[in-house]
Amino acid sequence: MEKLLKVNVLGMVTVVHSFLPLIKKSGSGRIVNTASILGVLSVPYVAPYCMTKFAVEAFSDALR
Repeated sequence: MEKLLKVNVLGMVTVVHSFLPLIKKSGSGRIVNTASILGVLSVPYVAPYCMTKFAVEAFSDALR
């Protein structure tokens, strides 16, 4: 579960934070995050994956 969180959530957050100053400096650009339908609903047996996709959805909403 920890590895999944590091890759799916913290990896995305790290990349966004790395490029955000460059995007702001250029005055244009956009950040596109790709999640999954499992970021909206949960299904049995894949709870850790669903948790990470919910987190991606929340982070994307916060950026918006």
